[in-house]
This record gives sequence, structure tokens and C-alpha cells, in this order.
Amino acid sequence: MAETRIARADLEPVLRAHRGNQDLQAAFEQAREPGQLLSVLGRYIQFNSAFGAGLANLAGEIAARQGLFRDAREPLKIVADRAAEVASDFFFAAVDEFDDRATPWRDTHRTLGQATLKGFGAFFGYTPGQLNDVVRINAATEAAL
Repeated sequence: MAETRIARADLEPVLRAHRGNQDLQAAFEQAREPGQLLSVLGRYIQFNSAFGAGLANLAGEIAARQGLFRDAREPLKIVADRAAEVASDFFFAAVDEFDDRATPWRDTHRTLGQATLKGFGAFFGYTPGQLNDVVRINAATEAAL
């Protein structure tokens, strides 16, 4: 069985066609007032809230499929499974999602995003109650989640 490798060149057409970063930048640039900026930021933070959990799940799904990543050069078939090694890269990315290790306390990326939104709101003079009226998740964000 030939070994399959994916290189950046293989992904380049997909990455080139993906417009997520450009669309996000355009949304921020089109936000002409604080409320619009806060709304875009809130939707972005909410959209990203699913990634940590998805990443942790992906690590488990990969690790559980021992037939998925096999080392064809390993003559002892029962130890040719490399799913755990592949999953470990995803697992450690999930660890980073769930704990900003630059601080002594646990800061998840979600917590940092929420603090950013609250800080922006305070900077622009919004109370939490006012932010509830400004930051609303639209149907497109709900559908993406």
C-alpha cells in the first residue's frame, strides 16, 4: 500500500478559493458605527465557539479508528496503527483551545473572545444590558454553527 501524503500545494486551490478571511475583513471594514462593529465581533466569536469542541471530538474520532492510519513499513501488524499519533496533533491543538497556557489560570479561547467583546463594549460605553440589544446572532451564524 502506497503512503499518501498531503502537501500545502494540494490544499492551495481550496485555500485560495476560501473567502472566510476576506469576508470577515470586509464585514469589519463596513461596520461604520460601534454597534455594527460589536455585532460583527459578537457573531465572529459565536461562530468560532464550536471549534474547540469540534477539535476535541475530531481527536477522539481519529484515535478510535485504528485502521485509518497504518504504517505500511511496520511488519508487526498489531502495532502498525498510527491513529493515536495523528490524533495527538489535533488533541494538543484542542488543549490550546481550552487553555491559554501563557497564564496561570485557565483561559479558553471562548473566554478570551467573550472578554474581548465585553471590553470592546465597555470601551464604546455600552452596559451589558445594552450589549444584549446590539449583539444578536443572525440566521447565517446560527446556520453555520
